[in-house]
Amino acid sequence: MIKISDVSKKLLLYLFALCVIAFGLGCVFIPKDGSFYLAVSVGSYGLGLAFGYVFCALKQVLLERAVEKSLDMDKETAAGYARLQFMFRYFLTFIVLAAAAVIDCISLLGAVIAVLLVQPAAYLAGRKIKDIKESS
Repeated sequence: MIKISDVSKKLLLYLFALCVIAFGLGCVFIPKDGSFYLAVSVGSYGLGLAFGYVFCALKQVLLERAVEKSLDMDKETAAGYARLQFMFRYFLTFIVLAAAAVIDCISLLGAVIAVLLVQPAAYLAGRKIKDIKESS
């Protein structure tokens, strides 16, 4: 079992909620005739969102483990390790988006939206945590 912090759990929960909202909006705005190139159908759009969400969850776990591991290192080694992990996560992002572009049943639009929704999810999770701490 993968252990993640409460902050990461909140972030992934907000990301999931935002992906569900994005799927609902996609159901309304994606034409049923398949004329929209980036999302041929609502199903492919949903698969793209799910693919992007799973990837973002993996990236969050990798980030958390990298931070934990770098805390045990000296300053110079930790800085190099953090840079390497940062580049690795961005390389993975490129690979996942390229795969979404190549695989026909997965919508690139859905995958990109899921990847971009990490920032609003992080903002919402941070704001919720801040509100909880202030009320305590």
